[in-house]
Amino acid sequence: MKTSTLLAVLMTMGTLVMAQEVKIEGRAKITVMDTATASAQQVAREPDGTLSLMAVSTPTYVIGDFVQGGVVFWVSASGAHAKVVSIYNVGKVPWSNVPNPAIGASAQSDINGAGNTVAIMMQSGHTSSAARHCADVAYGGYDDWYLPSKDELNDVYTNRVAIDTTATANGGEVFVNDYYWSSTEESSNDAWQQEFTDGSQGGDNKGSSTGRVRAVRAF
Repeated sequence: MKTSTLLAVLMTMGTLVMAQEVKIEGRAKITVMDTATASAQQVAREPDGTLSLMAVSTPTYVIGDFVQGGVVFWVSASGAHAKVVSIYNVGKVPWSNVPNPAIGASAQSDINGAGNTVAIMMQSGHTSSAARHCADVAYGGYDDWYLPSKDELNDVYTNRVAIDTTATANGGEVFVNDYYWSSTEESSNDAWQQEFTDGSQGGDNKGSSTGRVRAVRAF
């Protein structure tokens, strides 16, 4: 059967066939390809005619990169995931308009700033906070910013020189020698701050004390 006749028969039968190649070897031999999906990888044809998957390039990041709306201050072991900090400061604000009682464990993580941020904003009577300032950020096409946890803020402090260099090169601001809020609650009255003069961390009153704010996001 000729190729053109075979295709005509298939079309008449209402069958959609996606063929990689058609070989006529007495009988028609058809290799059917799966329908492409979003996760499909590119293939290359080897000299012997076989197909092999092409290597997929995954971007990696290093401290100080300006990507996805901010400056990288933390990277995963593989380098494929990172956290970035905003290039702008928020002027001095209280930690929350609801200084007590304590929110509890949901806002006391040393590592999960995103979770702390949500817990702060869900507190009964909440209307404004350092966390809210971060959650309201919409910059670089991203709106998933949050107030960094105690440990995330320390990572930012540790890499502040590289961050300052990249931030100012992209129209941003340097860190000020002042206290910055973390999203980690310490007690019913206090939350953790970090002094960007010497890197020390300590608790301060959530309602009466003020601190600077720098939003972060992860990807």
